[in-house]
Amino acid sequence: MLKLRFDWYISLLIVDCLMFTCSEAIPVDMMGKNPLCMNQYLNLLCSCRIPQPIRDEVFVAPKGISKHVVVAYKNEVILHRFY
Repeated sequence: MLKLRFDWYISLLIVDCLMFTCSEAIPVDMMGKNPLCMNQYLNLLCSCRIPQPIRDEVFVAPKGISKHVVVAYKNEVILHRFY
């Protein structure tokens, strides 16, 4: 029971972070007086690495398409679907 609660807790934190990121509510990082590009934050939780023989590919899901979270915890993989 505790493991199930932990999985859902992590999943909800990830979804909360994704909602925060997609709404662009994160303050812009600065390097001195210069603002940094924040585009990578939008791709952070919507991407996956697809292994290939020579070079891996990075797939970034279009906005609004991704509806699930995969949690890997103690050699178990749990899929949570959010609609």
